[in-house]
Amino acid sequence: MPFAQVISVRRSRVHSLLMLGMAAFCLVTAGLMPTGKIGAFALGSSYWIPLVLVVLALCLIFKWYRMPAGYRLSVTADSHFHIMPDTQHPVDADTQEQWEMLADSTIWTSVIILRLQTESGRKKTLVIFPDAVEADAFRNLYTACNWRLMHLRTPSSRS
Repeated sequence: MPFAQVISVRRSRVHSLLMLGMAAFCLVTAGLMPTGKIGAFALGSSYWIPLVLVVLALCLIFKWYRMPAGYRLSVTADSHFHIMPDTQHPVDADTQEQWEMLADSTIWTSVIILRLQTESGRKKTLVIFPDAVEADAFRNLYTACNWRLMHLRTPSSRS
């Protein structure tokens, strides 16, 4: 059931809420641990655990900041992916890298986690929530990716 489609993906509010909410939780926990309001920890660990939590929160915030505001995901009929910036200028299709879906991708009805790889070995992970795309586009992408994943995981396709 392969079919070609181009999907405009924007930054997901759910994904942003999860990432920034976890960062806020880490910062609040890191602030409360040295005061003793969160439990009794050994003297040394009540200072290094908050430091780790602050670093984790900063990494989450940096990762959220680096997420693109939008991009176009093109799925070709032979189940290859092209990731294009969401700009008004046309992008030359010959210069686009061709990504292929890996068997460790996760396809759920509430989120699609695509693990992609180029021929040169570069890997990329795309997390697509339903609120990041139109409903019909998410259903079509879900169907296409699920179909491809089913064929990737069958023993006869690993020859």
